[in-house]
Amino acid sequence: MRQLIEDFAGPRQMYKKAHVFFSNALEKRLLSGLQKSGPLMERLGTLKEFNLEYLVHDSHVFTLPVLDDLSTFYSADAHQLVGYEDSLESVASRLATLLASLREAPSLRFRADRGSTEEGAKMREMLAGRLAGLVAERVQGLQARLPDFPAAETCDLLILDRAFDPVAPVVHDWSYECLCHDLLRMKGPFYRYRYTSNSGKAEEKDVPLDESDPLFRELRSAHVADVLLQVSARMEAFRAKNPGAAKGKGDVSVAAMKKMAEALPQYREELAKLGMHTTVAEELNAAIKLRRLNELGTLEQALIFGDATSKDIARLLEQLRPAGGSRSDLMAAEAHATDRLRLLLTYFGTHSEKLDGQAGLAKWKAAAALAPDDMGAILNLELLGAAVLKKPAGSAKPKKSRRKPPPNEEGWDLPAFVPRLAELIGELASGALSQEGFPFTNPPVEAGAAQRAAGAAVPGRSARSAGPSGASARAKPAAVAGGATWAARRGADGLPLGDLRLGGQPRGRRLIIFVLGPISYTEVRVAHELSAQLRREVIIGGTSVVAAEEYVGRLKSLRGRSQDEEDD
Repeated sequence: MRQLIEDFAGPRQMYKKAHVFFSNALEKRLLSGLQKSGPLMERLGTLKEFNLEYLVHDSHVFTLPVLDDLSTFYSADAHQLVGYEDSLESVASRLATLLASLREAPSLRFRADRGSTEEGAKMREMLAGRLAGLVAERVQGLQARLPDFPAAETCDLLILDRAFDPVAPVVHDWSYECLCHDLLRMKGPFYRYRYTSNSGKAEEKDVPLDESDPLFRELRSAHVADVLLQVSARMEAFRAKNPGAAKGKGDVSVAAMKKMAEALPQYREELAKLGMHTTVAEELNAAIKLRRLNELGTLEQALIFGDATSKDIARLLEQLRPAGGSRSDLMAAEAHATDRLRLLLTYFGTHSEKLDGQAGLAKWKAAAALAPDDMGAILNLELLGAAVLKKPAGSAKPKKSRRKPPPNEEGWDLPAFVPRLAELIGELASGALSQEGFPFTNPPVEAGAAQRAAGAAVPGRSARSAGPSGASARAKPAAVAGGATWAARRGADGLPLGDLRLGGQPRGRRLIIFVLGPISYTEVRVAHELSAQLRREVIIGGTSVVAAEEYVGRLKSLRGRSQDEEDD
């Protein structure tokens, strides 16, 4: 079903086909079921059609799928291609559908253009503003047509283009969920779990690492080193409660868990989960060692927040070059090739004008032992606003913005990476976001503006209301939310996943962030963490959610002048 929806994620006319397909299929299924149900027909009061044009990734993340999203919007000639305008309008309509299903009228802001004069660059810089304008028009239409849609602002929506932080998807992140998608070659949410069955036979199965697993929900944002510690602690706690499992204390291997599961069948499911997550963490740890990611990650963060230089990069690149012909050497070499490219993308994406034409290109290509299309990915960062190539003398220099490293509260040598999105959400929530860099589509209403910026309730209505009669309007159609949050899936406790009622206390207004382009699992983590920290529900969306390897592949496929020069 998901693939069918993604196949239809194109221009508006394709969505009409999808709408007809799914409407007809749903109608047939419903009628068939109702004809068999008999008495159920007497209980059916009404049947309404609901336009659902977005996909729920998890309790805080949604996607509005666009095929080849990076190329569709950010290639040098994207604005000249057939379907470009349709794709942009389709995203606007689907984003308005999301707001309609949430019953939220947004205070709408966007990332302003940066003053480029070249046509292609100008069009790319205007993407966020154009999308914001289209969404604002559709919101006005919803307010005119839907009686229960709020007439006043009830949430904060910020629209960004991918150029606001082009390197976030390639930086290594040390949290559990991010590393799973980065290092395990997962297919969507599924991990290929290899284990030994009760009969002693080696078997494998695809298991979901998502919010359907309560333990994963708890561990998803934890540092990978902490995951092993927590799983070990859980095992010790389990042994303490179950004296029959005390034999072999200190051994938390998967084999030991299997024996315990056989001895204590009533706890088989709990032990199987612990065993699976132990296997995942051990596999991640092995991949980190194989790829020498501790050294790589230290240099990455020094490039972003510190004083590392090109000499430091050249030194590490030399160490990561292929060393031998054994199978493990070849596996390491393949992994290192991706990591070398990601390191250079991080460097050139955060340090302006460090590539000196074809000579510089040839130098770094040789130093990193990369293929031509790898170097094309680096050059294509220019299409996402990064000043990679050295400009002629006398040209205006880009502003330097050195980022300060966040406090390392966890105390690990390599803390979780903090992307630019986290800073923007914090500034938006506190009312400190620059109006020059991130203007409103319409000036905010002055009355209560300071309270709204801080997430407080506006006098005369609840902070989470959906208009003057907000309580009743919110309670009416649990169209998507099914409760206090927007995601319909529920946890073992019966509450909607990601529920942030915080002991029954009222929450501030929702913060919705939409990126026109792919978003990373690091940015997914930010949405979950900041929702708890800010005591406000943070929802982020993009046209896709991608791991680093897929993002790099899309960078390579961007069509641009720089790529054409390299091919020559």
